[in-house]
Amino acid sequence: MKCSPLSRALWFRSGIVTALGLLGLVSAADDVTSASGVNIHFTDPQSGELEMMKAAGFKWVRMDFFWGAMEKERGVYDFAAYDRLVAALTKQGIRAYF
Repeated sequence: MKCSPLSRALWFRSGIVTALGLLGLVSAADDVTSASGVNIHFTDPQSGELEMMKAAGFKWVRMDFFWGAMEKERGVYDFAAYDRLVAALTKQGIRAYF
């Protein structure tokens, strides 16, 4: 069975929430979604991707920070792709964790 990356992330999230509940680390009254996040591998989201993450309850994303993509020439830095990502995430109320 093929699943989209978002579907896999949602299944993983539900597993983590279930495990935390079984271990007694969270209760039904806890706001589990405030700690829910997902790992991404892009800086320029496709149309609707961030909206789906927000609708799924994700509050943060973890994104790899590839130094070679930012410093292609020694001492010259280009953070534009990450700036665009952070701006797009901020519009959805999602925080970045690099």
